[in-house]
Amino acid sequence: MMARKFERSQAGVAEPLLGFDAYAWGGEILEVAKLEVPDFLKGNALRLVVEHDSEYTLYDGDEYLLKGRVGQDAVISLKDVKKYNRYYDQQYVLAREQEFSPYLKINIEYLKARVGTEFTLEKQHVYKSAEVLNGKLQVSESGKQSGMLTLAFTSIHQHQVADVLNQIVNSYVDQNLERSAAEARLSLEFLERQLPPLKEQLDAAENAYNKYRVQHGSIDLGAETTGLLTEMSHLGAAILELEQERKELRNLYKPEHSVIKALDEKIQLLKIEQRKLEIDADVLPNVQKDILRLKRDVEMNTILYSKLLNTTQELKVAQAGDIGYVRVVDYAFMPEEPFKPNKFLLDAVGAMGGMMLGVFFTLFRHGLRNKVDNPEEIEQTLGLPVYASVLHSEEQANDNRKLLGRKKGMNILAQTHPESLTVECLRSLRTTLYFSMQGARNKIILTAGPSPNIGKTFTSINLGAVLAETDKKVLVIDADLRRGTLHQYIKRSREHGLSDLLLDDSHDLTTFIKNTTVPNLDVITSGQIPANPAELLMHSRFKQLLNVLSEQYDIIILDAPPILAVTDSMIIAQHAGVNLMVAKFNAHQMHELEAAKKQFETTGLKINGVIFNDVTRTANRHGYGQYVYRYDYTHE
Repeated sequence: MMARKFERSQAGVAEPLLGFDAYAWGGEILEVAKLEVPDFLKGNALRLVVEHDSEYTLYDGDEYLLKGRVGQDAVISLKDVKKYNRYYDQQYVLAREQEFSPYLKINIEYLKARVGTEFTLEKQHVYKSAEVLNGKLQVSESGKQSGMLTLAFTSIHQHQVADVLNQIVNSYVDQNLERSAAEARLSLEFLERQLPPLKEQLDAAENAYNKYRVQHGSIDLGAETTGLLTEMSHLGAAILELEQERKELRNLYKPEHSVIKALDEKIQLLKIEQRKLEIDADVLPNVQKDILRLKRDVEMNTILYSKLLNTTQELKVAQAGDIGYVRVVDYAFMPEEPFKPNKFLLDAVGAMGGMMLGVFFTLFRHGLRNKVDNPEEIEQTLGLPVYASVLHSEEQANDNRKLLGRKKGMNILAQTHPESLTVECLRSLRTTLYFSMQGARNKIILTAGPSPNIGKTFTSINLGAVLAETDKKVLVIDADLRRGTLHQYIKRSREHGLSDLLLDDSHDLTTFIKNTTVPNLDVITSGQIPANPAELLMHSRFKQLLNVLSEQYDIIILDAPPILAVTDSMIIAQHAGVNLMVAKFNAHQMHELEAAKKQFETTGLKINGVIFNDVTRTANRHGYGQYVYRYDYTHE
């Protein structure tokens, strides 16, 4: 290995920085000729420390193992290392059953480093080394169906690249030769096993033929019978040859393989032809039939034996001269320069990345500035008056974190912190509402926002609380039948609320009105979540309910769902004398507020004014976000 961060043209090794002598700072070289460890130490990092006079010390963590000299083998028995005693005892028991070496051996071939420099050595498992090599090796075909492969290997070590590639290539060539030789050897062994029994069959056929001739004398077969004999002999030899080939191929293929099936079909066809010839031979006299059969056996076995003998000789010649079917066109050579990093490409990518980053930053800043953070913007763009800017309340945020963490609901800020500046802003809103409601058709106020999570319910309940301070009887109704949260401010459940009243008007209304700890302030929660909230709100029962409640209360506040998410707010607004849109500081884009206003105007309604909520006192004029909402049912 060679330490990096050092120019190759420099001699010696780099000086350590900041006194870190143990680190390799550049120019260090360590070449390991041998490192043999037991299996349980494979993958374990060993620490080699350079000493004086070409010596080194090897440690496992802080455990001293051995001292060695460059160019010489260094060996230690595991039983001499206290740390390994348990492993040694366990492995020694198994030593008789499997190969086990209780020694650690190392040989450092070359070492160039300052005294005190530390190197980490690790003997990896074979599968781990193969995995690492595989990750660095690339194999591709040089042209489609060319039969030529190109190998590439990536490494940080210049000298290692060519050596590793050439070793892989040579190993593949050797493996190919071994496999080719093994195939030839198996075929030769099979044929040599078949020759002796076939020779015995041939001898037996010749003896039987000669014996028959001695007994019956010379017999003239005639031209036609001789032709039949020749044809039957060659056909029988062909069948036997194919059957021998099938036996040989069965060492490589299963019976259902296509190669075996093709041979079976050929053998079957030849046997059909053989059967036809046998039928022709059946009409001959008995003596001719016998001599025909005996002579056919001799000729058939002679042909087959000769072919097997020739094939055996050919295989022996081929085995002696086998050079495999893999050729190395070009061996790898040591590269003069690294192929990466490509400095020109890096510079180009860096410049392009810088430009894109600048464009992105500009667009990002533009997106930040696109959020509404000034009430004057609302008034100028929408033409709607901003009734109040309600400051962000740290007291409410702190209370909510504590109470929600214990699942105890939320506090009403106007009651817990009546002196808060946020509450003062709501009192200012109360004054504005007093005058704006003078000409309203009723005393019902609707509060709705363009989107969820903008503090609308907080505004509704606290507005109700400051209105109740003026000796007015105030009722706040949670008209958000999908995701209403008003019940959390009175620390009660949502059940037995508005949806239940609208589903069945036979209930006693007084049992649905929930008192709060704020004098003159009552609440009706949203009730159980219905399947059809919009249809319930459109029912005449809702209007009748508001008429009855208007006789009992001075002011009714309807806490409505988001305007852009569902149509419920439009339905509820039909019954309100004053419609207020709650907008959160630095949370909306202007077109979002415009869309909410247009939604009202499309249904023949109007927004009387805007409450600008959650304004930070030291806020800058930037924000970011996206106008995308999802407003579904929720269950506690």
